[in-house]
Amino acid sequence: MALAAALAALSLALVAPAPSYDPWMWLLWGREVAEASLDTRDGPAFKPLPVAVCALLAPLGAAAPVAWVLLVRTAGLVAVYLAWRVGRRLAGGSRLAGALAAAAVLLCGRLIGFTASGAEPALVLAAALGGVEAWAAGRHRLALACAAACGLLRVEAWPFLLAGGVVLWRRAPQHRPALGLAAVLIPAAWFVPEWLGSGDLLRSGMTVEETAARMGYSEPSAVGGPPVWQPSDRAFSGYEWENGFRSWPRTPPSSVLG
Repeated sequence: MALAAALAALSLALVAPAPSYDPWMWLLWGREVAEASLDTRDGPAFKPLPVAVCALLAPLGAAAPVAWVLLVRTAGLVAVYLAWRVGRRLAGGSRLAGALAAAAVLLCGRLIGFTASGAEPALVLAAALGGVEAWAAGRHRLALACAAACGLLRVEAWPFLLAGGVVLWRRAPQHRPALGLAAVLIPAAWFVPEWLGSGDLLRSGMTVEETAARMGYSEPSAVGGPPVWQPSDRAFSGYEWENGFRSWPRTPPSSVLG
């Protein structure tokens, strides 16, 4: 972990820590949570875990975006290491299998670009692979925590959480209180903030096209890196400027928007 953090810190000098659109909004919402003024009416899908972490980073002020990107890049390196461990374990200790698994994760889609810009795929991979490794080692409580982290990052993880929860419920009765708590808190973490911040429990379920149309944005562009947003003239409303950060922009810098 320390080595991953050190390498991630070194990467900040090589690739500028410029968050893409979604991370900027998580940072904004995190600050609003810290100030008890959450407003999620505009923006991408609300993701509970990133917003909670960004709320903790809010006191850092202008350094918070850098800290967030550093955290995500560290998670990306941890995910590659965990893939190596899981690959070796599944192949009976083969180093080659571990190396292939690590390479597969590293080259997965546009993981490098997403990770460099502070998006969440690296966090999902690190949590998922950490859960697999913990489960294989018999550390069920840690595996449950990793699974809960996945569930707070992506709703697509919920079916896997449900399946794992059923197995753990039957095999380890001592974890049933934690499983019951997770079954309540994970959905609440997604829906309650949206209800409080926008009045619409299902706002985060809008498609990319619906979100773009609602916010006045053109189609996302994926040229040269992770998906970014091209703002139209309607994107910069008086509401956004008046309710944005004091020191952080409401929208990503032009270098991120392309």
